[in-house]
Amino acid sequence: YQDLLNADAPIEKNILKLVAQQADAMRKMQISLHIGTKDVLYSDNEIFRLHLERLGIPHEYRAYESAEHNLSAIL
Repeated sequence: YQDLLNADAPIEKNILKLVAQQADAMRKMQISLHIGTKDVLYSDNEIFRLHLERLGIPHEYRAYESAEHNLSAIL
Protein backbone atom coordinates (compact mmCIF):
# COMPACT_ATOMS: atom_id res chain seq x y z
CA TYR A 1 0.00 0.00 0.00
CA GLN A 2 2.76 2.48 0.83
CA ASP A 3 4.13 2.27 -2.73
CA LEU A 4 0.87 3.32 -4.40
CA LEU A 5 1.78 7.01 -4.18
CA ASN A 6 5.56 6.61 -3.83
CA ALA A 7 7.27 8.35 -6.76
CA ASP A 8 10.30 6.06 -6.45
CA ALA A 9 8.27 2.83 -6.57
CA PRO A 10 8.27 0.74 -9.76
CA ILE A 11 5.36 1.47 -12.11
CA GLU A 12 3.49 -1.73 -11.26
CA LYS A 13 3.27 -0.55 -7.64
CA ASN A 14 2.59 3.15 -8.26
CA ILE A 15 -0.93 3.99 -9.40
CA LEU A 16 -0.05 7.55 -10.41
CA LYS A 17 2.74 6.40 -12.73
CA LEU A 18 0.53 3.69 -14.18
CA VAL A 19 -2.31 6.15 -14.88
CA ALA A 20 0.09 8.61 -16.51
CA GLN A 21 1.44 5.83 -18.73
CA GLN A 22 -2.09 4.73 -19.72
CA ALA A 23 -3.65 8.22 -19.89
CA ASP A 24 -4.63 8.02 -23.58
CA ALA A 25 -6.51 4.76 -23.04
CA MET A 26 -8.09 6.04 -19.83
CA ARG A 27 -9.47 9.11 -21.60
CA LYS A 28 -11.77 6.72 -23.51
CA MET A 29 -13.13 5.10 -20.32
CA GLN A 30 -16.02 6.09 -18.11
CA ILE A 31 -14.49 6.62 -14.67
CA SER A 32 -16.64 7.18 -11.62
CA LEU A 33 -15.16 7.68 -8.16
CA HIS A 34 -17.29 7.68 -4.99
CA ILE A 35 -15.72 8.34 -1.60
CA GLY A 36 -16.85 9.29 1.88
CA THR A 37 -15.14 12.25 3.51
CA LYS A 38 -14.45 10.11 6.60
CA ASP A 39 -13.14 7.15 4.59
CA VAL A 40 -9.58 6.15 5.52
CA LEU A 41 -8.76 6.42 1.79
CA TYR A 42 -10.24 9.89 1.31
CA SER A 43 -6.89 11.69 1.03
CA ASP A 44 -5.57 9.12 -1.45
CA ASN A 45 -8.71 9.52 -3.56
CA GLU A 46 -8.30 13.29 -3.55
CA ILE A 47 -4.73 12.89 -4.83
CA PHE A 48 -5.95 10.45 -7.47
CA ARG A 49 -8.74 12.84 -8.55
CA LEU A 50 -6.29 15.73 -8.90
CA HIS A 51 -3.95 13.50 -10.90
CA LEU A 52 -6.77 12.59 -13.30
CA GLU A 53 -7.59 16.29 -13.71
CA ARG A 54 -3.94 17.20 -14.33
CA LEU A 55 -3.76 14.54 -17.05
CA GLY A 56 -7.04 15.67 -18.62
CA ILE A 57 -8.75 12.34 -17.95
CA PRO A 58 -12.53 12.82 -17.72
CA HIS A 59 -14.15 11.36 -14.64
CA GLU A 60 -17.07 11.71 -12.28
CA TYR A 61 -16.12 12.33 -8.65
CA ARG A 62 -18.51 12.35 -5.72
CA ALA A 63 -17.49 12.92 -2.12
CA TYR A 64 -20.13 12.04 0.48
CA GLU A 65 -20.01 14.19 3.59
CA SER A 66 -19.32 12.26 6.82
CA ALA A 67 -19.50 8.82 5.12
CA GLU A 68 -16.90 6.25 6.11
CA HIS A 69 -15.53 3.31 4.10
CA ASN A 70 -18.95 1.73 3.58
CA LEU A 71 -20.37 1.32 0.10
CA SER A 72 -23.97 0.93 1.28
CA ALA A 73 -23.73 4.32 3.05
CA ILE A 74 -22.90 6.20 -0.13
CA LEU A 75 -25.01 4.41 -2.75
